[in-house]
Amino acid sequence: MSTTEVGDRFRDQVVALLRAAGYSTTSEILEGHKRVDVIFERSTFGKRRRYALEAKNWAQPLNHTDLEHIFSGYASLVLRHDIEELLVVSPLEIRSAAAKKYVCEDAG
Repeated sequence: MSTTEVGDRFRDQVVALLRAAGYSTTSEILEGHKRVDVIFERSTFGKRRRYALEAKNWAQPLNHTDLEHIFSGYASLVLRHDIEELLVVSPLEIRSAAAKKYVCEDAG
């Protein structure tokens, strides 16, 4: 199985979980300039919230540089309010102290 197929299967598993939780989802969509793995949304109390999700099923845990690169690719979508938040999903726990700090302080 190719790495693309492995990644697509992982993304599809995440989409299935989001749908089971009641979110409306769209996969592999061009949003502005950016190819997004998943856009999901939910309306609560009359307010719609849109999220982008980047699924990364890599052999190694994401590091600080990986996260900076991913988040910078979505910055314009957040600034234009096309999405409220970006979620990055990976089956591997972040191990790098710098990456953990980036997620908790800089990107969050």
